[in-house]
Amino acid sequence: KASIDVSQVISDNSIPTKVEVADLEAIEMELTMVMTQFFNELVFELDGTFLSFEDMKIHRPKGRDAQVLMALGITVKKFPSPGVAF
Repeated sequence: KASIDVSQVISDNSIPTKVEVADLEAIEMELTMVMTQFFNELVFELDGTFLSFEDMKIHRPKGRDAQVLMALGITVKKFPSPGVAF
């Protein structure tokens, strides 16, 4: 299952106040809970085949754009109809 931690990256030229830090921490906690729940409940239903989230990794090859690699669990309750276009 997913466990996602959300946090703000503070730039070198901005120092947050105590109030801003408290607000940011509350927002981080809320986003962490929402994103974790979202991915743990995510299921793609493809005409009888169900894909669920297992794991995610961000891969940054040198000189190329970042890629998101997702591992999915699969449950087949029935095979898709031959005429179904995904």
